[in-house]
Amino acid sequence: MAKKHTPKPKPTEPVNGVKSNENDTTDSLDHNSIKGHYEEEIEEIEDEIEEVSPEFSKLPDQDKKAITRRFVEHMEMHSGPIPSPDVISKYNGIIPNGADRIMTMAEKEQDHRITSESKLIDGQVKALNKGQDYALIISIVGIICGTIATVLGYPVFGSSMAGGSVVIIAAGFINGKIKQRKQSEKEEE
Repeated sequence: MAKKHTPKPKPTEPVNGVKSNENDTTDSLDHNSIKGHYEEEIEEIEDEIEEVSPEFSKLPDQDKKAITRRFVEHMEMHSGPIPSPDVISKYNGIIPNGADRIMTMAEKEQDHRITSESKLIDGQVKALNKGQDYALIISIVGIICGTIATVLGYPVFGSSMAGGSVVIIAAGFINGKIKQRKQSEKEEE
C-alpha cells in the first residue's frame, strides 16, 4: 500500500502566507471533523512538514490547519497488482497504448500464476498417489512373505514380517492424516 502526500497544483495567490487554489473548497471543510477521522495521519503530516520546513512551527494555527488540510485532501492509497486507474491512464500519455499494455501484462502474469499453481498441485497429487501405490506394493509383498515364512515353519519371523507390514501401512495413513490436518490449519491462517 503506497501513500502519496501531494499538495494541490496551480497555486494562485497567497492568503495569510498560504497559497490557495482556484478550485479550492477546503474552507468549506471543518478541520475538526477531518482531524477526528485522520488524527494520526494529520499529526504525521504536520511532523513531516516541520522536519522539512522548521518555519512551519512558527506559522499561526489557522495557516497550519490550511496546509494540513491540503495534504489530507490529497492523500492517496492504493493496493493491488496493477496501478490505480489515475496512474494507469497517465501511462497512455507516456507510452503508446500504455494502459492496455499494463493490463495485458497483468493478465498474462495472472494466467502464468494460475498455470504454475495448477501444475504444482497436479505434481503433488501424482507424487502422493505414486507413494501410496509403492507403499501398497511393498506392504502386500511383506504380508505375502510373512505368510509364506509362517507356512514354511518360521512363525515368529512370518508374524513379524506380516504384522510389521500392517503397522507400516497404518503408520503411513496416520502420518498422512496428521500432515493433512497441519496443512489445512496453515491454509486457514
